[in-house]
Amino acid sequence: LLAAPLITLLGLRVHRAFWLLFLIGSFFYLRQPYRRLPVAIDDAGRRGVMRFTLIDSLYAVLLVPVIRVVGDIAKMIGYPVGWWWRLKNQPPDWRRI
Repeated sequence: LLAAPLITLLGLRVHRAFWLLFLIGSFFYLRQPYRRLPVAIDDAGRRGVMRFTLIDSLYAVLLVPVIRVVGDIAKMIGYPVGWWWRLKNQPPDWRRI
């Protein structure tokens, strides 16, 4: 919410080298999903769910950033919606055993 616009502004106004921060940030943002992807592909093949071709694997690699960004945006939108619903409906305390 803050870093991307700030880096964009710095890249446009100060120096183009700030665009490298997007690459560094993307590396750390997508590192874990890309580490899990080969395991998920192998697991799907072993269980017989789907046999991945090279094209399927490349498609999965391209979808990782999309899935990650859409999921994070959905969480950011869903949190205040759930918070507002709890304030409005006053559900029982679910933390008590």
